[in-house]
Amino acid sequence: MADVGPEWPVLHNPLLNALFSNPAHATGPTKHTIRQLADNHTSYTILVPPAHVLFSRTDPTRRPLADLCYGDDEFVRSHIIKSATPFSVTTAPVSKAQLIIYDTMNGRQVLLRGGTLVAGKNFKKRVRAKVLAVSHLESFCKYMPQGSRFHLIYIEDTLLYGQPPGPGTAGAEMRFRGPETARGTVPVTFEDLLRNFPVLSKAMSARFCALFHHNNRKLEKLRVRQIMRLSEIIAEFRSIESDAVAIVQDCVNENTADGDRVWSVLESVARQHPGLDMDVLVHEYVELNLYDKVWQQLVYQYDTSGHAEFRRVLTPDLYHDLSCLSFNQLDVPVDEPWKLNLLQGRITESIDLMCKLQTGDALNLRQKMQIIADTVIALTGGADPSLSAELVIDADTLIGLLIMVVVHAKIQDLEAHLVHIRHFSPVAQGSLGYMSYILSNVDAVLYLLSPGDDTSEKAHLASMVAASAHNYKLWYAIRTGDDASLVQILEEVRVKHGDRPLPKTHFLRSKNIHSESCFNFAVRSRSLRVFNTLLEYTAPWVLFEDLVFDRNTTTGQNLLMVALQEECHDIAMELIGVIEENATADECSAYYNSRDKNGRTVGHYLSHNLDALDAIGQHIDWCAKDKSAQTPLVAVCRCYDHSDYRTLVQKVFRQVFRQCDAKLTLDDHIDKAGNTLLHVLAKGIRQSGLLSCDRALVDPNALNAKQLSPMALYVRYSRTESLAEVLQHDTTVFDLEDPRLFYNVLDYCSFSASKLSTGSNGDFLAIQDLLVRRFFAGLYPGHGIRYYGLLTARLDSTLDDWLVQVVCYDVAAKNVRTKYVAMDKLHQFYHYQKSRVALDFLPPSKALSENFPKGKTVVPISAKFHVNRSLEYLNAFMCSAHFMARDIQRQLHQSFSRFLADIQPEFLGKPPAGAEKEVTLTQACVSVIVYFVEFSQNDIRGYLSAVRKVRRLLSAGGLKQQEQQYLFDYFLRSVCEVPSCHVSEVDPKRIADVFLRVEPMMLWLEMCAEELLRSCATLLDKVVRWKASYGRIRELNNELQHFELQIVGGAGPKSGSDVRAPGLPRTNSLSVELALAEIDIPDETSFFNFGLVDSKRSRYKKILMLKAEGVKRLMDLNDEIRRDHERLAASISQFLPFRAGYLVFCVKRLVQATLLQLRVRRSQLHRYLAEARAAPLHMCPATRAAPAPPPLPPPPPHSI
Repeated sequence: MADVGPEWPVLHNPLLNALFSNPAHATGPTKHTIRQLADNHTSYTILVPPAHVLFSRTDPTRRPLADLCYGDDEFVRSHIIKSATPFSVTTAPVSKAQLIIYDTMNGRQVLLRGGTLVAGKNFKKRVRAKVLAVSHLESFCKYMPQGSRFHLIYIEDTLLYGQPPGPGTAGAEMRFRGPETARGTVPVTFEDLLRNFPVLSKAMSARFCALFHHNNRKLEKLRVRQIMRLSEIIAEFRSIESDAVAIVQDCVNENTADGDRVWSVLESVARQHPGLDMDVLVHEYVELNLYDKVWQQLVYQYDTSGHAEFRRVLTPDLYHDLSCLSFNQLDVPVDEPWKLNLLQGRITESIDLMCKLQTGDALNLRQKMQIIADTVIALTGGADPSLSAELVIDADTLIGLLIMVVVHAKIQDLEAHLVHIRHFSPVAQGSLGYMSYILSNVDAVLYLLSPGDDTSEKAHLASMVAASAHNYKLWYAIRTGDDASLVQILEEVRVKHGDRPLPKTHFLRSKNIHSESCFNFAVRSRSLRVFNTLLEYTAPWVLFEDLVFDRNTTTGQNLLMVALQEECHDIAMELIGVIEENATADECSAYYNSRDKNGRTVGHYLSHNLDALDAIGQHIDWCAKDKSAQTPLVAVCRCYDHSDYRTLVQKVFRQVFRQCDAKLTLDDHIDKAGNTLLHVLAKGIRQSGLLSCDRALVDPNALNAKQLSPMALYVRYSRTESLAEVLQHDTTVFDLEDPRLFYNVLDYCSFSASKLSTGSNGDFLAIQDLLVRRFFAGLYPGHGIRYYGLLTARLDSTLDDWLVQVVCYDVAAKNVRTKYVAMDKLHQFYHYQKSRVALDFLPPSKALSENFPKGKTVVPISAKFHVNRSLEYLNAFMCSAHFMARDIQRQLHQSFSRFLADIQPEFLGKPPAGAEKEVTLTQACVSVIVYFVEFSQNDIRGYLSAVRKVRRLLSAGGLKQQEQQYLFDYFLRSVCEVPSCHVSEVDPKRIADVFLRVEPMMLWLEMCAEELLRSCATLLDKVVRWKASYGRIRELNNELQHFELQIVGGAGPKSGSDVRAPGLPRTNSLSVELALAEIDIPDETSFFNFGLVDSKRSRYKKILMLKAEGVKRLMDLNDEIRRDHERLAASISQFLPFRAGYLVFCVKRLVQATLLQLRVRRSQLHRYLAEARAAPLHMCPATRAAPAPPPLPPPPPHSI
């Protein structure tokens, strides 16, 4: 077993550690899986469960899942899907969501639908796991391909041995409570029995149809409109009811098989529903079929009959005369204004309940009785025990409350409803005693409202009518702004009562049905003169507490809220002056922070009154949230139609910062949609001080519920000023991608460009200029004059390719040009640039697509993430051009300009070749070339080793930094109990992204060095072949010289003179043309001599031919070595300054990105610390025992 050392960093997630940092990768149980991943890593996607799940769960044999990652190959292969070849792809008919089935490595199937994975075929349990995040893992181990990226999908649970819902889960509780709730809210009816049981329907339906048919003579009296006595109507109804009961009894008593089946069904229903009364069910069924006839007869009798039992009391004229009647004018023994507000609220609620008698909610006796009962219960506070205990309702108070409800509900034919309830009820009624009490109180109200013959009755009704008339006169004068009439009324009251207290039944104390007093009407009239007149005249009679508790019980708004909502600035300031003068600071704060029905305080209404904001801002609780989770600060910031929005923002934030001297987290000011203050602010960020004040701990990278950052929102709504402010902040992450769709701010800019109907507007151009300048400032060095880059990409279904938005930024002219180019054309352009002499060190074009091969499908939820990483590789090439020589930069810029202008011939064809001349290399020249190449090779090999180590450290370091932050956040959540610290294994992924964004640039350097080493190896291989060819030619020359000496010596005189034989010249070692021309080759010479010894002449000719071929090969090698040497020398001369500048830039970019993330993390920790300091003592874990989260075990050992 290999020792655990620096080569094997320990990853916290057991599954990732077993695949990518496993010393036993060649001998362990998962060796075949690792080898298969290494051979074709782009065809697979790894499903990564959370580490705490793997550490805390076990399989059925009680073996930890973390151990299965090392010892069970089936468990690992079940979490690796073949993403390049999906099993099937379908589209849901309604939701249009893609349903994709993938095969795992071991033949199981996984269904992907939207953001959920479902374990399918060959899995023992159908486990559902949500997708948490999508990421890549850079290869840092030696047994995986160098520079390869593995696709990861983080899921919330394992597909094998997932946690089933326990007996105490919410699902079990729902299953337990479901039937009981259904029985309580949906009662069983006889109609349901006939529909659900065919036996009952077959036996009874025909008889009931005949009973309720319009031709039935028994229904003639109920169907025809005529004057009838109430007893006659009741008798007709009871007769039909008796016939219906007889039908049921006859079906049960039949001595047949059908009768037995009916009996058994009814008996089974009675057992399933204890306490069910069949007589009540039959009565309700009869009422359902006869309701319209009975109700029409009752209404007709009240309209036409003059009999005493059908006398109508509640006439439209009576409703009109009492329409302004106030609760205080009914001699109710309640004086306290807060109790009166409570009773007024109950009256309003009861009126809404009683009005259901005129809707479709009251179509039978049970519903009507329930409405009447609910009305009385609401008046007595029985629905809320705390309210009923706070205020006891006696009989007189209940009568007064019922009078208000009846008068202001204005129910048409209320007497007919009461008659129907009282005389058409079933035989057995469980709550008849309580219902009789309720009906007796309603009858008492009708008695009090009837004119009657008694003088006291007439006087009581007349007093109510007169009180309503006085109320109307006062309210009308206030609402119309009739100051003269108002002064006259108040003068009459002053003359009559002087400075003495007014009676509690006086019309100046009256309120309408919503508990609005005359002061509330004055505020709504928007007349300061009327309001001051009321304050001046009523000073002796109206107490300060009457103004404080003057509240609309329907909306819950007090007087100041109404004044601010109606934008009555003068009245609001007058009210504030009265309150500040008569109340203490604590009482003022209690009044300003009291809530209405929507949970809003006075602070929520301060957006249109800057003076009121200055006056009471110090008393407002700016963190109080309403029902829509908006604080007063958020509500003020949303007032986009304010004429002086910047001043409003400046003042409200000044008040917020003035209230607290410590750090402000501002996490309370997030609405239901997840919008922070930066999302909400339309402009005025500089005036607010959110980004400039050190005490404001705000996160400019926060995402809302729609995964939109503040920058994305500013681009969408063309908020140029706010975008510029956020981009200047030192914690803003410019290339932030949302974790769901992987869009960044540049994508939203392209969306805005596509929505422009004609051309571009000024706001969009300004936003585009800001984003492009920031893009190049973070990606490129700052010494260029023209920049080219790749911003975004979108899928074009017609081309079946990604369209990349290419941008050109001219620094001098400050001009931005963009164009969409297909990804395939970009690869063509790169291939052309690779063929240039000085750029021979660039990696081959296939290296760019090694991790992103064209034609291989990816998981749809990660397609955008996939192409974003591909753009980073291409941008690394665009950035590398700025570290080359000036002439190379100029040529690249010219080529790219021609490429964007669709001038194709230059880069579709090959570069023009220069005139070639014959080259002759000597051994000395070749030795110099070999020395240069070997020296360069050793230097580049050492540089490559260092770069590769740095890249591996970046890959592993990003994961370790992510794990470190995860564990520290876990500590904050479990030990320090910081509420806003959300623990998730994928949340700190942004730290790993810092290293992943720099890793493509380091990989680019690594691939350039590898390409140079390949070029060196190729050149050395050609040198070896050149030496072999050169040596062979020398051997052939020696043989030729030997033959020449033999031929010359045998044919001529032996003298010292150099006499050459004809046709046998002595040749130079590198020249064969003359010899071949002078040789006379006889025709009878045959190549096949059948074992005979060749003649010396034919042997000489054969050797000479071999030499000619060798010389030709040598000349070709001379040319290739010369050309390759020149290309390699030019590439190395370009690479040496390039690698130095590019590496320095990579380190700078890594340092800048790391510093940015450290600033972001520091701001986050400051928020945690401020939140922990602001928490009460009982939240401290040292003062109370709290259940700790499940333990987080250490990573497993490397020994398998």
